[in-house]
Amino acid sequence: MCSKNPVWGYKIMSKKWLIILSIAGAVLLSCVGGFLFLSMGLYRIFGAQDTPWPVSLHEARSEHKTQLWKQEDFGERLLPRITHSELEYTSYEGPLGRMGAIASREVSGLSKPAIIWDFGGFGGIFDGYADEHPANNDQSIRQFLDRGFVVFLPAVRGEHGNPGVFECFYGEVDDLVAAVEHVAARSDVDPERIYLMGHSTGGTNVLLASAMTDIPAGVVSFGGAPDMAHIVSGGGYGVEPYSMASEVEVALRSPNRFTKYIQCPVLYIEGSAHDSSAARAMERRAVGFGVDLRVVIVDGADHWTVLQPVKGLLADHIGSGKSGLPSSRAIQRAFNAAAKP
Repeated sequence: MCSKNPVWGYKIMSKKWLIILSIAGAVLLSCVGGFLFLSMGLYRIFGAQDTPWPVSLHEARSEHKTQLWKQEDFGERLLPRITHSELEYTSYEGPLGRMGAIASREVSGLSKPAIIWDFGGFGGIFDGYADEHPANNDQSIRQFLDRGFVVFLPAVRGEHGNPGVFECFYGEVDDLVAAVEHVAARSDVDPERIYLMGHSTGGTNVLLASAMTDIPAGVVSFGGAPDMAHIVSGGGYGVEPYSMASEVEVALRSPNRFTKYIQCPVLYIEGSAHDSSAARAMERRAVGFGVDLRVVIVDGADHWTVLQPVKGLLADHIGSGKSGLPSSRAIQRAFNAAAKP
């Protein structure tokens, strides 16, 4: 037809192409629209990396089951041996059942301050947890033992033969909250002087726990990670059992996303030798929400040297019966005094 009547043929081909182009355009617009709708939906659900989560951490986790690409524990390594006469092996009831722990012996008739401590690293309670250590890296709980406090060291899921697997800042936080509730029920603990503390990865866990329990009189995080997205962008810890490409998995492990829901006073402490930008950002957010969270960056200290003098200060402060947590000035003074030759 085209060869016999070029004009008519051109018109027919034009109509055909118009139809084809119209369909293609509609499909393209539909895809783009769908993508934008999905993107906006995901943004509303997840938000930007610094956007507060729309519901509490407890609610968010009740609506999501973490997806783990590997299910591993830390083997059959037993709890470390007891090296202090006031300590004993014990247990507490966690979401997965009975969980092992090391704690002060319970002495009825007393009402003492209690410290629940979560160690740094991965794998549980380290050997030497109650021993004296050099000032440049003292990760022990010696200062609190020396003051006669009730000390509770919970092993969480996947550690020291406990049920469950390593979830990396997820179910471990639920276990930690259960340990706090267990300590609050002890007959020798002053319920108004229960403190939850942790260093490094343990500091991240206690930050998350502060959004899930109102029992502690104070939560102290030594160098935890407020923003897990920041950690992931740097390659992570190398042990993550979840997909670091999943925004929801990362967000539900990021304390800063749940600053609004923190239920107790929080003190974040780090040495000036380490990046504190994420902690400062979390502090600014806390101010906006009226949340009691303070960040203290100790001049001249690093992630480890800050521990011994500040733990000593915390022990003295709590033991004296003072309310609240030490001031930024008192923390800096304690470090300066210890650093003098």
